[in-house]
Amino acid sequence: MAIELIPKPKTGKTPFNLVKFGFYLSIIFLILSTASYFLLSNFQKKASEISKDLEIQISSQIGSEEESKITELKEWRPKIEDYGVLLNQHQISSNIFLLLEKLTYPKVWFTDFSLNSKTQTLQLQGIAESFKVLGDQLSIFKNDENIKKIDLTNVSLGEEGIDFSFDISLSPKVFKP
Repeated sequence: MAIELIPKPKTGKTPFNLVKFGFYLSIIFLILSTASYFLLSNFQKKASEISKDLEIQISSQIGSEEESKITELKEWRPKIEDYGVLLNQHQISSNIFLLLEKLTYPKVWFTDFSLNSKTQTLQLQGIAESFKVLGDQLSIFKNDENIKKIDLTNVSLGEEGIDFSFDISLSPKVFKP
């Protein structure tokens, strides 16, 4: 092989240049990116305008309906507030049965009762097996926080045991919901 010191002229074809290819590819990518940006920006503006128009149309339709509903609700508001006051003042008289069930001694039974929820008083008549049982029942009633005052009246010896009557003053919370 011979070594030549003088370079030979290049033939008509240049070798594939990777740098030139990368440069042209990045120019094309830049042009496409810029075009995409402006195109998407335009679409976003149009969508925003359409959305605003639809919101205005919806609010105008809902606005008239809402106004009629608001005036109707304003008419109902005093009535609803009146019912709220009534419900807060309502007394649940049936709570007395739960209280009696909880506090009644097993060997005591009540034959009659009278409840006055306005004065919050209860009159009970019943029969106890013995004086000790009657004393235990009286003690149970006295120790309960729902009973403000209790009086034992009309104690007598009956055929089935000890006949008695209680006059009871109840706490107002017994009648609360």
